[in-house]
Amino acid sequence: MVIPVYFINLDRSPDRRAEMSQRLSALGIAFERVPAIDGRSLSSSAVDAVRIDTPGWKPLSAGEIGCFLSHRECWRRIAQGDEAYGCVFEDDVLLSSRLRDFLSGTDWIPAAADIVKIEDAGIRVWFDAEFLSQQNGFRPGKVRSPNYRAGGYILSKAVAGRLLEMTTRFAVPVDLLLFDHTRGFANRMTIYQLIPALCAQKKGNAVDDVETTIDARGRFEREGWFAHQARRYRQEAWKLWHRLHGRRRMAAGFDQQ
Repeated sequence: MVIPVYFINLDRSPDRRAEMSQRLSALGIAFERVPAIDGRSLSSSAVDAVRIDTPGWKPLSAGEIGCFLSHRECWRRIAQGDEAYGCVFEDDVLLSSRLRDFLSGTDWIPAAADIVKIEDAGIRVWFDAEFLSQQNGFRPGKVRSPNYRAGGYILSKAVAGRLLEMTTRFAVPVDLLLFDHTRGFANRMTIYQLIPALCAQKKGNAVDDVETTIDARGRFEREGWFAHQARRYRQEAWKLWHRLHGRRRMAAGFDQQ
């Protein structure tokens, strides 16, 4: 593969490791398993060393911290590797049969892209009105709104290094940091979404309701009634802003061929 593949898996999840290895091998895709950092094994001092507590927000759980640190290990391998891009998967994703075509070259990746998300998050996202040219029925769209989950994405070697420098300590789950323009670093990066997506997590709306083993997410923000109403008004204001800029809202969808 021109784009090396890393998938995150806990030592205590051998069934997931076997399933993910089989999925990738069946597609002829070389990969490297990255042992996940188990949040259950983190000491309180290890948690305090990386977690930033923010007033009004729920502190990150040990599981969320372990998940974040596991992704950081993938970023480190990409930053120190020889290739210009790397692909990161969590171990609970289904894969498109056409994934190998996109990992065999980089010509399809937009020149300006810092991250290309190849996962269907199961939600509608705002995109620039103009999409780049299609390749075999796929098209990358520039993302303009939060696009949660971090089950499958490609990032450049340079951006992997930047992310490592910016996340020696962190306050939000890894998917918010990468893909939420309001809470994370997404507003500092150029993010594209491949449509349709090449993978989908086996949980939530995308495929099945199967809980991930390294990250147990709850609502991150502590909000009372007034904060809830304020968030709703902000969301409506953002919708109007996107429409005034000619953007379109749609779900990526999962290529299940």
